[in-house]
Amino acid sequence: LRHQGFPVHCEPGCSYCCCHMPTGISTPELIYIYYGMHKSGLFPRFFRRCLGAEEQWGEILKRCSYSTAGGIESADIREAVLRDYHRLQHDCPFLQQHLCQIYPYRPIACRMHFSLSSPHWCNPSHFQNDHAIRFNLEPGEKVFEALQHLETRLCLKLSDVMVEGLLELSVNIMKFDEIRSIN
Repeated sequence: LRHQGFPVHCEPGCSYCCCHMPTGISTPELIYIYYGMHKSGLFPRFFRRCLGAEEQWGEILKRCSYSTAGGIESADIREAVLRDYHRLQHDCPFLQQHLCQIYPYRPIACRMHFSLSSPHWCNPSHFQNDHAIRFNLEPGEKVFEALQHLETRLCLKLSDVMVEGLLELSVNIMKFDEIRSIN
C-alpha cells in the first residue's frame, strides 16, 4: 500500500485495532495460531486470556441476540456483536504492552487489516472513530482455495470466531498437547 502511495499509519505499538474479535478464521489458521501459542512459551497465559475473551464475546452475543430478535438476519446480529465487542475495547488475548505476542502466527484477518487514518482515530473511544478509514485487503483467490483445500482435508469443524475456534482446538482436538512441527 505504501508503495502505491497510500498513507498507511499502522506500525508496531499501535494496537487500537487489536480490540476487534477476528472472525472468518480458517482451521489451518487456528492450528498455526495454536502452534504459535505454544512456541511463545506462554500457552497457559494465552489460553486463560482466550477463555476471558470468549466469555466477553458470549455475553455480548447473548445481549445482542435478545435485543435484535424478530426478523434480523444472523449476519446482522454478528455485525452488531462485532461492533459492540470493539467499542468495549477488549484487548486481543495475544496483546501485551501494545505488541502482538504471536505476530508471526497471526491470522490473515490481522495481516490484511490497515488504516489510512490517524492512529488516534482508530481508538474506539475517539470521537472520530466512526470516520476512520480502515479496511481489510482480500488475499487472492488461490489463498482461499488453498485454505479451503486444507480445511476439507483436515475434516475439523471449528468455530470461525478466533477465540472460540482456539478453545475448541485446544480442549477438544489437541487436548492441550503441543504440535511438534509444522512443515
